Amino acid sequence: MRGHGQGRPLMIASGLAIGLTMAYLADAAPAFPGPARQTVRSIDVSSRQVLVMLRLPPPHFRPDGDYSSPYDYGPTRAALRREGRRIARVYGLTMIDDWPMPLIGVDCFKMVLVDGRATEAVVALLNHDASIAWSQPVAIFDAQNMASGN
Repeated sequence: MRGHGQGRPLMIASGLAIGLTMAYLADAAPAFPGPARQTVRSIDVSSRQVLVMLRLPPPHFRPDGDYSSPYDYGPTRAALRREGRRIARVYGLTMIDDWPMPLIGVDCFKMVLVDGRATEAVVALLNHDASIAWSQPVAIFDAQNMASGN
């Protein structure tokens, strides 16, 4: 059995790599010249939404399936949703969406804070929960059109 947090450095490194790649691409020259180039103007992490990632169990052969159906978890999906609802209840959140992310081994749950607590404080609490792979605030990217000068 894996100890708590052994996969966390890999997940954090993956998230940082994705973020750095997005930042690089936002500043990169456009593939074609033109006035409609858009760049990232600001990142709003003050929203009331958080993403909570739960680890997927390793794939196992089932008589009614095979190893090649990553999006059809059947009972596993139902169990992860129950766990997501439990986490939402314990931390005073409301679950609003979820989707599997089998390539990185997690199910992602979008939740919203229903009280006045700071998003970052709730994320810090969630990240100390051994049943959660990791969590983060939802980032909203606001693009602007360079041609309009906004």
